[in-house]
Amino acid sequence: MSHKSNRKKFDHICLPGTTYVDYKNLPVIRKYITIFGRIKPRYYTKVPLVVQKSLARAIKNARFMALVPFKR
Repeated sequence: MSHKSNRKKFDHICLPGTTYVDYKNLPVIRKYITIFGRIKPRYYTKVPLVVQKSLARAIKNARFMALVPFKR
């Protein structure tokens, strides 16, 4: 029997004062990429679904702009 946590997921990205995830914010983006260059899944990042989707979009934009590598 699995136990579901009632703890609310904390949004580490969109803190007060920020409205969206920017692809140019490399220190934040690098926290959500594995050492092999893949996007970390949501159950590791503990961010809400809307933020995870915007984070994935920002990572893909940063890859396209050659700010972060596609693979290791």
